[in-house]
Amino acid sequence: MILRLFSLLDGSNNADVAVCALKSVIDLPQITANSDAGHDRLLHHVRFSIEYLRRSRLLDKEGKPINLFNIVAHLYVSEVVGR
Repeated sequence: MILRLFSLLDGSNNADVAVCALKSVIDLPQITANSDAGHDRLLHHVRFSIEYLRRSRLLDKEGKPINLFNIVAHLYVSEVVGR
């Protein structure tokens, strides 16, 4: 999901709609309504995902998708549907 959001940001040249979509994921009321702990866990997950994608060479230092990120994003959908 994080890779797709970064792809959306890059493909739209950081359009307002894409930035709002990213912010809406980070501010999900289902996670943050009861306490700050859920919000902190979500931010930790986002940071972990970004670091993992950078180590896997799917994001560069600026957060732009590189290499075969489209194939990886497509495989994720296939894995979810296949279960």
